[in-house]
Amino acid sequence: MPGHDLLEQQTQTNRKGEIMLCSEWTLIKTKGRLSTITPLMCKCWTCDTCRPMRQARLVKEATDGRPNIFITLTSRRKPGRCPHQAARELVEAWRAVRSEFIARNGKGALPFLAVFEDTKRGWPHLHIVGRAKWVDQRWLSKRMGALIGAPIVDVRRVKGTNQVAHYIAKYIGKNPMAFRGTKRYWRSLDFLIPKSKEELAALGPPPTFEIMKVHWTIALKELRERGLEIWQGADFAVGASLWGEHTEAEP
Repeated sequence: MPGHDLLEQQTQTNRKGEIMLCSEWTLIKTKGRLSTITPLMCKCWTCDTCRPMRQARLVKEATDGRPNIFITLTSRRKPGRCPHQAARELVEAWRAVRSEFIARNGKGALPFLAVFEDTKRGWPHLHIVGRAKWVDQRWLSKRMGALIGAPIVDVRRVKGTNQVAHYIAKYIGKNPMAFRGTKRYWRSLDFLIPKSKEELAALGPPPTFEIMKVHWTIALKELRERGLEIWQGADFAVGASLWGEHTEAEP
């Protein structure tokens, strides 16, 4: 049926097993005097509504990790092998060389976030942002050549926040490619910088949540009818406050 695959990609299932169309359900979060309405999106990269949100979150996550090194790994076309196989080999090769690097330099030596990109011919490149004192390009090239026959690699040092933003927007912020058997992007558990005690304390008590099967525009209309002040927040979140506090809505 035309459009069936796209519709299937733009749905999710709640805990009761009910099918949820993109934005059909709404999350209402209350924290003190602030209420935030967030449409429950399908979060699919194929969804025209959700893709820009996913891209923005990916860029923010890559930036929040405060990377100081950029790495690009390539794949080599071989007879009888498809791009999806090459992507899986890239994943395994990166795991291997990172394990070797950590064994030589100690735990926590290379936190990273990796994103797949397809070339014009459809073959995978793996773009990696990370934190490390340095990764020797000759050593990395030799290891990648030995593991998967793809010695062409690129290693660059970050020279400032502007360069970080430019690289991430150019390579990380585009539409990551989903090769079969791999993730579009992933990161190590230690890539994101933990919040300090002061930052955690400033968050205050956890909010309460309520999920309703109502489109967010209907919930927004009801809030307006009650005379609440409304504003747009991050990730399509909409905030409402009886006291007119202009607190930024949380995603």
